[in-house]
Amino acid sequence: MRLSLSERQKRKPIPRRMVKNDDARHVTSLTLDLKKVSHNLKRIRTTVGSDGVIAVVKGFGYGTNAPALSKRLEREEVDYLAVAYVDEGVRLREDGISARILVMNPDSMTFEALKKYHLEPTMVSLAQLRTYMNWRSFSESTPQRIHLNFDSGMHRLGFKEEELNDVIDILRLTENIEVATVYTHLAGAESSSLDHSTLKQFERYDTICTQLRAGFKGSPLLESFKTHALNSSGVARFPNHKYDFVRLGIALLGSELSQNDWGLEPAVSFNTVVSQVINVPKNEGLSYGFTDASTQSRTIAWIPVGYADGYPRSLSNGIGRVCVGKGPERFMAKVVGRICMDLTAIDVTDRNVRPGDPVELFGEEVSLNEVAAKAGTIAYEIISNIHQRVVRK
Repeated sequence: MRLSLSERQKRKPIPRRMVKNDDARHVTSLTLDLKKVSHNLKRIRTTVGSDGVIAVVKGFGYGTNAPALSKRLEREEVDYLAVAYVDEGVRLREDGISARILVMNPDSMTFEALKKYHLEPTMVSLAQLRTYMNWRSFSESTPQRIHLNFDSGMHRLGFKEEELNDVIDILRLTENIEVATVYTHLAGAESSSLDHSTLKQFERYDTICTQLRAGFKGSPLLESFKTHALNSSGVARFPNHKYDFVRLGIALLGSELSQNDWGLEPAVSFNTVVSQVINVPKNEGLSYGFTDASTQSRTIAWIPVGYADGYPRSLSNGIGRVCVGKGPERFMAKVVGRICMDLTAIDVTDRNVRPGDPVELFGEEVSLNEVAAKAGTIAYEIISNIHQRVVRK
């Protein structure tokens, strides 16, 4: 029934101070276990036999909780935090992070912010380096740390090997630049079928570093740079190429593409609860398109998570599975029907399931790598696509 204007005016809005944030939160959550992050970091340091670590926290900490993750890593005394863009570094500074922050792809429009927030930029091309040096000539004369990214074969960002002498000539003309690190990106460290190409990348990178040191000889701020090439999968498969630092991202969360079992623990879990339990007659499909019919009657539980939350629609119609319940009563249930924007159906036939029962989408029981493989993608994409409406814990 439509209310008259006078009746609507009588209704008083609920004061904002009376509405608790917890009362309005989405019941679907992404939980980051910082103790397991610390365990994984310790395990990685043991594997490579070195404490030199650059922790990559780009993309909101791979979709988790960048401030919380960064503060824990700062406490663990990593050498650097690394982000993709300047605005990510600015947010960390505003959240109270004081560790050194490496920015892997800064735009020239953000150079002033680099200076203001004490962020260290990576130079990836001659044009960018010249622009930065020109900007520095009108800036303060105190030494500024920069990092150099060389392309050793991935053909993405980075100076080309044939540009090495130009880089040397440009940098030797200044007295207010310190080269903190020189690094490269590996294109296929996770795959044994690509080992030949990966070893070639190491060879090119070693040659580049040797030539740079020779070219920078006599300039302490330039020739004393540190080195790093290994990513998460590189640490698992090529620990002998650790250089000065290893560069870690998703391995800190307990996953990496090589899927080697080297003692990492899943530090992130994606969880929700059952919303409703219904019965579906035999020979009837469900959800959009009436798909996934069965010759048997079924009990179906609907859970409040869908592709808008980052749960892939490609897991529809029996491809995905979740873990329902806790303790000895927990069990695996397959996804049935098409995953909706906000809802997913799971088959709980012959199980005692009620609204409010916990459901794990990935974590301890269902691995992130399993979800990624069944969705036809990689763990990086799954976790970084978890929507911001999902509560971070």
